[in-house]
Order: sequence, then C-alpha cells, then structure tokens
Amino acid sequence: MYSYKNTFVYLHIQKFRPAKTIKNGAISKSHKSREINKQYIMENQNSEQKETSAGQGMGIAGLVLGVLAVIAAFIPCFGMFAVLFGVLATIFGAVGYTQAKKGNGGKGLPLAGLVLGIIATAFTLIWLMMFAGVASSALSGAGKILDASKELHEATKNATEDINSITNAAKLQMDSITKAAEEKMK
Repeated sequence: MYSYKNTFVYLHIQKFRPAKTIKNGAISKSHKSREINKQYIMENQNSEQKETSAGQGMGIAGLVLGVLAVIAAFIPCFGMFAVLFGVLATIFGAVGYTQAKKGNGGKGLPLAGLVLGIIATAFTLIWLMMFAGVASSALSGAGKILDASKELHEATKNATEDINSITNAAKLQMDSITKAAEEKMK
C-alpha cells in the first residue's frame, strides 16, 4: 500500500541511485537499490504516526463556543454571555490544542476555537469598557443636571414667595382702596 508521499520518496531515492545492468547473471545494482528502497519505504510507513482524533472533541466545543461568543459579542445586551462563552472557548481550545499536539491529532479545530474565544472576549471587554466610560460620563452629567434641578427648584420657590408677597401687597392695597372708595360714597 503506497501513498503519494511514499511514491515520491521512492522515486526521489531512485533518481539518485545509479542504474547498472545485469552482467553474467549477477543481480544488478539497480535491482538491489529497488529492494533497499522498498524496504526503506516499508519501514517509514510503519514508523510514521497516523493522525488521530486527539483533542477534536475539545476543539469542536471550543469552536462552537467561540462562534456563539462572537455572535453574542455583537449583540449589545449579551456582553456577559459573550465573555462567558469566550473564556470557555479559549479554555477548551487551549486544552484541545494541547491534546492534539501530544496525540498527533488535527490542530485546526482547537486553534479556531482558541482564536475565536480570544477575539470575542477581547471585543466584549473593549465594548464593556466603552460602555462603562459612557455611563460614568452620563452619571457625572446627571450630577450636574441634579444640581441645576435643585437650583431651579430654589429659584422657583423664591419666585413663588415673591409672587405671594406681591399678591398679598396688592390685596392689601386693593382693600385700602376699596375702603377709601366706600368711605367717600357714604
């Protein structure tokens, strides 16, 4: 059972070995080299490690959580879910990558989960920091608005007292004018 890779190795080795013809019924050098090449290929086939599925389960979990984290990171109210999913995707991706590296497994899925988890977590944390900055700015602005509201309330209270005192003075003046007019009419 030869693979393309082994055939290439076989042809590559054949290219550099000199070919000799058979003389007097003796085995030629090229025949010996073919036997050596076949033996070399068979030894390499047996010594090559096959790719296993080590780390693939963790890699798939990391990838799924990473995709969910990226999607949740772009939805404004789901930031905490995105951080949770992103951290879990990073952990699963790192564990899956380590398992794949030790067990000669595919590293693509765990690496994708790891990268997506890191990107989603970073994006969400940047989003949350911007939101916190806007909120603190709004709260300091709210304090100024509250102070202005208190000043407006005091000014309104003073204006109401002034209006009441003017109204009372006007009533007293009207009462005195009315009494004076009644006295003249008598």
